[in-house]
Amino acid sequence: MATSLARQLQQLAIPGQQSLKQLASTKRPSFLFDPKEAANMDIESVYAIGTNGLEELISIDGSFAEFEKILFKESCQHYERAVQMKEATEEVDRSISLFLRKLSPYFLLKPAHKCIEWLVRVFQIHAHNGDAVMECILPYYETKVFARMLQLLPLKLDTSPWHWLRPAQKSSSPLARLTLVRRCVVDPSFLHFVNELLPKSLEANRESPPNALRTLTAFWSTTVIAVMEARKVSEDLVTELLPYMLSGLKSANLDYRASSYMVIGKLVTKVTLEEKLCSSLLDAMTKYSEQLHEVGVFRRLSCPGLDNGKVVTMEVNPQARPMVTPCASGSDGSEEFLPLYGTEWKALVRLPVAPEPGSFEAGTKA
Repeated sequence: MATSLARQLQQLAIPGQQSLKQLASTKRPSFLFDPKEAANMDIESVYAIGTNGLEELISIDGSFAEFEKILFKESCQHYERAVQMKEATEEVDRSISLFLRKLSPYFLLKPAHKCIEWLVRVFQIHAHNGDAVMECILPYYETKVFARMLQLLPLKLDTSPWHWLRPAQKSSSPLARLTLVRRCVVDPSFLHFVNELLPKSLEANRESPPNALRTLTAFWSTTVIAVMEARKVSEDLVTELLPYMLSGLKSANLDYRASSYMVIGKLVTKVTLEEKLCSSLLDAMTKYSEQLHEVGVFRRLSCPGLDNGKVVTMEVNPQARPMVTPCASGSDGSEEFLPLYGTEWKALVRLPVAPEPGSFEAGTKA
């Protein structure tokens, strides 16, 4: 009976679904070590590495403590996914997704790498939790650490939603920015994935420090703005982006809110918005701008009215972040600005209003 069961499990196996004993051969997937070196490491040693990493993360962000008795408990050393009931597997996957969302702001830190090594060894997250892994690492697509994690993902199958990353995986190099933006342009589902990163991460990191998601908010805004530069801004694209812009304007996270201002500033240089939509955006911007005044993001925010194509002006603080840089000059001599993290602010962002109510003109402005 045992032999028959083992044979059935073997037939049902998929890449990465081997038992821990089967994996203990000449090579073993590893984030920290060479595959041959990892094959010679016992589970107790990897457990010690993982729990040490978790302890260090807890000292940085106490909200990680909840995972001590979930993914990092001692009994997990004997965990084998192949013999788990469906309900138990789904519960583990939910915990892994939550943990990786919380881990994302700290992905470049060594304690995070120790935790990932444990999750790869025991839960085989590279094989079974690809989307959750990508949620965690995608904001760092230009780093060598991203390239290292990408090496572990099974991208050879065309059925994988991440098969387009195979060239980067094969070259063992970070992902080119142009490749990322092009994928957003040709694949609406991937753009939606990028947009969903922030709401999911905000939910998972409610107890984390306020600035924990700064890298992610910068990634979202710069990626979305690059997409608007690379393609015609259609009604479908505006429909996709609008909920996230409005959510950002209302968010308690100031980095998300400031990033939303920058995305909106770019959007209105690309299309003429219908007056009702523009009014809604301006109402949200003025209503939720107080905290941005308090922390010095804007010196002044005024909305003189929507009649006769008047504009709202936001005067920017030179010492504030995220940063902007000029991209065009308005007809009245003022300048329009785009976010560019790491440089200096200059002056104004102008939001023109559609001349005719009810119109939506997609495409580049003259």
